[in-house]
Amino acid sequence: MAARFRLADGPRDVPTATKFALRSVARRYEALSREIDELEAHLDRLVGQVAPELVSLAGIGTDSAATLLIVALKTTPRGWGAKPPSPICAG
Repeated sequence: MAARFRLADGPRDVPTATKFALRSVARRYEALSREIDELEAHLDRLVGQVAPELVSLAGIGTDSAATLLIVALKTTPRGWGAKPPSPICAG
């Protein structure tokens, strides 16, 4: 609701300044919420491509699967002929 406040050129008194600030914060919140939704969709797709069997397990969602993949990549020895990680997983 605050994102739809209509204000003149700029705040001239305390109530108007408060509405101005609320509008700014509300618009930023809406923009960040849209960005989060977009990034979550990308993460869902990428984790599903890299480890579909992991996200199919009961109780393992995208966030948990991504965390497990990151930990696995950081703790896997790579000096003994291990296959390099997928560029999708590189963090």
